[in-house]
Amino acid sequence: MSFFEQKKKKTATFFKISGDTLERAAGRMKGYLKSKGISVVDIIYSLQFLVEEIEKEQKKITKVDFVYNFRDIKLQKYQAKIIELFKQGYGAQRIAKFLYQTYKIKISKSTIENFLKKNNITRNTIKS
Repeated sequence: MSFFEQKKKKTATFFKISGDTLERAAGRMKGYLKSKGISVVDIIYSLQFLVEEIEKEQKKITKVDFVYNFRDIKLQKYQAKIIELFKQGYGAQRIAKFLYQTYKIKISKSTIENFLKKNNITRNTIKS
């Protein structure tokens, strides 16, 4: 398997699509961009770069310094995401909706509120 094929496979897997679908999408992007100097391979490499950057950010987000108290076992898997969204300004209801739409997991608004309150999680954000 060539280097390009490996990149294509990893990118397609990340986006949960087939390699052929990825190539067709890259071809459509090339047509949309109407640039003569950009090939399908260039687009797939740029998508792979984006995938790698997203994965790096996700690793940072999922890294939790300590374990929070929670009663609902489902929260353990999503606690870092809940905290991240809360610190970004999401409310409990919006977080619950996000978790359902993204991960197909139902966690009630009150469960999220209780988790945040019990663990004294605030919206204090780090200034850049």
